Parts: sequence; structure tokens; C-alpha cells
Amino acid sequence: MNRAFHIGGLVWLGTFLVAALLGMNQILGAVIGAVMLAAMIIKGKLPLWAYAGATAFCACFVSTVLYDAAVLTPARQYEDTTQTLRGVVIDQIDYTTYSEILLKTDRTDVPSGLEDVRIRMVVNAALDADLGDVVKCKMKLTCKDERRSSLYAKNIRFEGSIAGAFVTEETRSEDFDVSLARYRSAISSHITQQLTGDEGAVLAGMLIGRSENILPDIRYNYARAGISHLLSVSGLHLAILVGLIDCVLRNLYLSRRQRSLLIIVVVVAFMGLTGFSQSIVRAGIMMILCVSAGLFGRDSDSLNSLGFALVAILTVNPYAAFSVSLQLSYLATMGIGAFSGPLTDWCSRRFICLPAYQLRESYKWVFMLLQSMSTTVCACLLTAPLVCWSFGQISLVSPLVNLIILPLEPIALGCGLLCGFTGFFPQAQLLNRMLGLPAGIAIKAINQTAAWWSSLPFAAVSVHNEYVIFWMAAVIVIGVMLWAGHSEVAVKRYAASLGMISLLVGAFAHTVLWNGTIAIAVANYGGTVTLAYGKQGAVIGAPDTVYVARNMVTFLQDQEVERISLLVTEKDDEIYGNPVGLLVESFPVETAFGLDKTNGFTAELFGQATVSALGENARYVSVEAGNLRLVKAFEQLALPADVLINQRNEMICAPDVALAINERYFNSRVFALRGRQYEIPVGE
Repeated sequence: MNRAFHIGGLVWLGTFLVAALLGMNQILGAVIGAVMLAAMIIKGKLPLWAYAGATAFCACFVSTVLYDAAVLTPARQYEDTTQTLRGVVIDQIDYTTYSEILLKTDRTDVPSGLEDVRIRMVVNAALDADLGDVVKCKMKLTCKDERRSSLYAKNIRFEGSIAGAFVTEETRSEDFDVSLARYRSAISSHITQQLTGDEGAVLAGMLIGRSENILPDIRYNYARAGISHLLSVSGLHLAILVGLIDCVLRNLYLSRRQRSLLIIVVVVAFMGLTGFSQSIVRAGIMMILCVSAGLFGRDSDSLNSLGFALVAILTVNPYAAFSVSLQLSYLATMGIGAFSGPLTDWCSRRFICLPAYQLRESYKWVFMLLQSMSTTVCACLLTAPLVCWSFGQISLVSPLVNLIILPLEPIALGCGLLCGFTGFFPQAQLLNRMLGLPAGIAIKAINQTAAWWSSLPFAAVSVHNEYVIFWMAAVIVIGVMLWAGHSEVAVKRYAASLGMISLLVGAFAHTVLWNGTIAIAVANYGGTVTLAYGKQGAVIGAPDTVYVARNMVTFLQDQEVERISLLVTEKDDEIYGNPVGLLVESFPVETAFGLDKTNGFTAELFGQATVSALGENARYVSVEAGNLRLVKAFEQLALPADVLINQRNEMICAPDVALAINERYFNSRVFALRGRQYEIPVGE
């Protein structure tokens, strides 16, 4: 309990999230924290963890107040206003029909308070803008409440939409952010040039975080197999990279100090290469602390290093606490650091009848296998509720699949990274191809492993119910507290019984209250609305790209849909080609037609809703379920509806309608409506 930074990091993270959830006044919190800390200092003779917790509580509010005053408040006056801004494009992600641009405004020639502000823009793919371009444009600045926390976590202040001329003035290649983004794009390009299939997209996403080209069905397979953490750059990737480099440096007969200094340089370079994402910064700081401790002849403590890394990140940007990647990385590392050792020892004594240290000396490979399995289980232990919240399911085969692909990961990441770097040298093209071959084979094997295991009906359990997720979190917290307090077996059994009873009662109540709900997914930046109920599905509008169609297929598969009862497109010709063809290949379609070939229609859907369109070549389709009317329009029309989905798939709700919308899965906004035999709750 004397790990001051570990306790401080936990308290800081928990305090910020709870305060943000409750809307607590930051200044009042800082005052309370200061008074509490002063009282503890005056009293004296308290445990170190108590001082660490009180200090972190106070520092959390103080840093948030300072960050708001220095960074957020000066620009807050420009929310929901239209401004003419000048800035440089520091990152760009190209999709099929649109591009996502990250713009950093200049320090001059912009309104006061908008200097060096990062703005995320979604623009037409045909727009003339490239990485490093200095552009001047008129845009509307927004920061919607539902996306505010995720934007702030990424140091992005606004979302911008073009409201006027968009002019490219010059190219600024010397900007540090632009240089890093260019290197990331170049490495990704070198990899995808050698690996032109799905393997290249997956490997690029693993190495540098550019996951925009990874197909939704691959993501779905990885999630069901419990290895989705491979698709985002994390501490695992850094640990494998450092391990490989350390093996090479040992063979060069370098001293320990020289190896340590080179490893620190590599860690910092890799952090920059991945854009200083929070999960890599956390892992990088931990790695630097561990290596530095060895340089000075000190023993490193993984949990203390983890806490220090978290405190450093939250000091720079308190809102990084909202980063899901940071939360997953932090909880997984904490689970490994706190429980993997005790679990390995317990399994060794329980199943092999030897303490762990004797097993390591006598049966090294058995110990390594047991340790790998324990590490995987402990990494999943604390992250389970967050994984369900982020991906909608929990994998039951994750420990086994992670163990199977463990030998493939160093080959894929090591050879893939070298393949990306050797691409900068034209003389090394042969070596570049030779490195790409084993990396591609390893990634293909991982993809096939994920696909096979995810196809099993018991591979994963779908968990979208927020009640179950909160129950999981509460059970884990109580279980950890009982474990840390060395509670008696009878107490643990009593707590487990209460946990199971509460789960059964909550699940029964949810089934009674929400039986007969229709799940609806509205594609982001597309033109489709997908409905699912029981084993049936319905689609309104044709997907614009294969990427959107794959997301729709994944959504329907997740809802356990077996057939599409109704497919309505704007034009009849869209039914007979891709990307609609992907839906037809994945599910049998009972009825399909285009609005331009009908004189209106009315259909009963699932026995729960009425779907209709009026007149010849209708321009909108309405869905009536319960006491709500949802309208999908194919033109910018003002129509009477409780929920209007316009041509750009933007959702406009009536003032008295508040839907619980989930934007975490399938690149869509997902919500549920009850059938007509129930009254639909219009509040949160």
C-alpha cells in the first residue's frame, strides 16, 4: 500500500471521472481537496497512501481548473459560431467518399482565443487539401455534448464544417506535427505496397494506429476472439519492439548503459511515430522509468511506474481520462502487475503442486506457458466492463486465442516495422520484400485464427445492456477489495451469492421491461438506416461504400439476424450491384425494391412497426413504432417526425424526444425502440 504514485493515479483518474459524471464544481472540489490535505498534514502520522490519495484528489481539481482557464475557456466563446480561420493540415485520413482532416490553427491571423487550436473536419473526398497544406476557410465550429469528452481527450477543441470558401495558400512541410504524420503515412504506404490485401491494412493499424482501412468484419472477428487490442497501438506493441531491439543490441556486445540509452531513444521515437497516443505515452513513460531505474541501480516497481505515467498524462491534459485506449491500457497493465504473479503461483500450487519459483527452475517451458495464460487472464480481468462498453461483447476464448497467436506477434510486429523503415531506402527493395513476406504470413495466420474462433457460437457473449456492464464493474471492484483485504472464504462466498442474485433480478427485470425492442443503426456519413428485431432485419437506403455495407452486415450479425425482410433503396438499380450485393450475399432478402419503381407502399415490419412511403418516386420513408414516428429522407426536406434522419443521415429529434443513442459500435448511431404494443419512453 506504500506505492504512492499507484494510489495517486487511481485516485486522480477516479476523481476526475466521477466529478465529470456528477457535474461537480471544479473550484469547490479544489477547495475541499486543499482543506482535506491540510487537515491530514496537521494531524500527521498517517499512512503514505492516505497522503498520496489526498494529494491526487486536490491536484486533480487544481489541474482541471488551470487547464480549463488556459486552454478551453478562451475558445469557448466561439462554440456554434462561424469563423474564418487559417491553419495547417497536420493529419488526414482518407475514406472512400470523405476525408477526415485535423487542422491546427495559426498563432496569428485568427480570432483571439483560437490560436493553436486543433479542429476536426469531415470533408468531401474531392476537396483539394493535403497533409501539410496551409488552408484558409470559413467554417462553423461546434462541440456537441455527446462528443465533447472524446474530443478533449484527443486535444481537439472543435468539430468544423465548411461554410464558405476553402483556399489552399501554401505547403508547410517543416511543421513538427506534419513531419510525424508524413512519416506515419509513408511507413503505412511501404507496408501496404508489399502487402496489398487485408494483411497490409491490419499490419499498418497494428504498428502506427492507421486502422481506417481495416474491414469491419475483421474487427468483428478480432473482437469476438478477444484480440481486438492488437488493432490499436498499445504497450504490448512497444514491449515486443523493445524486447526485439534489446536482443539485437545484446549480440552487438554493447554495455548495459549503452543498451539502456539506445532503448530510451527508440521508445521516444516510437511514441512520436504513433502520434503520442495516450496508451503509447503511458507505456513509453513506464518503459523509460524501468530502464532508467536499471541505469541508476534501483529496482523498478511496475505499479508505481504505471501510476506515475498516468499522473504525468493527466497533468498535461486532465481530459485524457476520457480516452478509452488509455483506460484499457491502464487497467490491463494494472491487472497484469497486481494479479499475474499471485495467479501464476496459485495455479502452480493448485494444479502442479509446486510453488512458482520451483516450477520456473525445474520445468521452464511449463512455467512460461502458465505465466502467459495468467497474464492474458489478468489483462482481461479489470478491462471486462470497459471492453463490453466499447465493443458490445466479451470473449470467452480470449485467453486461449491470445496464447495461440503469441509466437506470431513478434514476427508480425518486428518484420512489419522493419519493412516500413526499409521502404525509405530504394537500394533495400529486396530486403523490404523479404521482411514483408514473414510479416504477411504471420498476420494472415492471426486473421485466420481470429476468423475460426470467432465463428464458434460460444466464442463471445453479446453484452449491450448497461445494467450488466455496471454490475460487472461493481463485482470486480468488490472482488478486488475483498482480495486486497484478505477476507475470509465465507465472506467471499456471501458476496458472490449476492452478486449472482442481483444479476438474475436485473436481467429478469430488463427482459420484462424491454421485450420487443427494435434495434436501429444509422450509419455515420452515409445514407442508410438498418433495423433488427429477433431474427429479422430491414434496410432503408443503399450503402454508399463497401465499408458501410460491411458495418451493416456486422450490425445485423451482432443482432443475430438471419434474413432481411425488407430492403428499400432510393433507386431500383442500386439493388443489383455492389455494395448492396454484399448484403444480399450475407443474408437472404425476402422483399427488395426501389422507390422510383413504386407508387408508394405500406408494410408491416416484424409485427411491431409500420413502414410506408407515399406517392410515386417517394423521397422519404417513415417508420412508426409505438408512439414515435421515424422518417428517413433522401432529400433535404422539412417533414413532421419525432426523429428525422435527413439526406446526410443527421438525426434531428423533436424537443420532447430524448433517445439513448450508442455511438460506440459499427460506425453508426444505434438506439432501440419498443414495438407498438408498448408505450415508448421518450426521456433518458
